[in-house]
Amino acid sequence: MKIKPPRQTQERSYSSHRESIGMALASPGIRYNKKTHINCGSSARMAELSPGDPIQPTVAENAFVQVIMVFWKIFIQDSVLMMELHPCYPIWQHSIFSDPAYLSFKRDMLQIEAQEHDPAHTLL
Repeated sequence: MKIKPPRQTQERSYSSHRESIGMALASPGIRYNKKTHINCGSSARMAELSPGDPIQPTVAENAFVQVIMVFWKIFIQDSVLMMELHPCYPIWQHSIFSDPAYLSFKRDMLQIEAQEHDPAHTLL
C-alpha cells in the first residue's frame, strides 16, 4: 500500500479570503461591510468575559457533542485502516488502541478487508 505525503497548504490572498467570506454571508442575505474582520467583534466580546463567569453551553456546543457521539463508531471502524495508512500519528498511542477488545476488533477488520475489497459489501 502506497502512503501519500500530506497535502501542502497554500496561503490565501486577501481578495480570495474576502470573496469567500462575502459569498458565505451573501447566500443567506447577510450584509456586512467588514468581511475580513467579521470575527473581531465577537472575539473582543468573548475576551471581556470575566474568568469567574460560568459559560453556559450553547445549542451549537450541544449539537457538536451529539455529532461526535454519532461518529465515534465510524471513527473506531475507520481507525483500523487509518492506522495502516498513517502509523506515526500520535493518536494511536492512546490506550484504547492497545486494549484487547480493540486488538481483536482490528484483527477481525483486517481479515474482512483482506477478503472483501468493496467497502459497500463489508458487513461488520
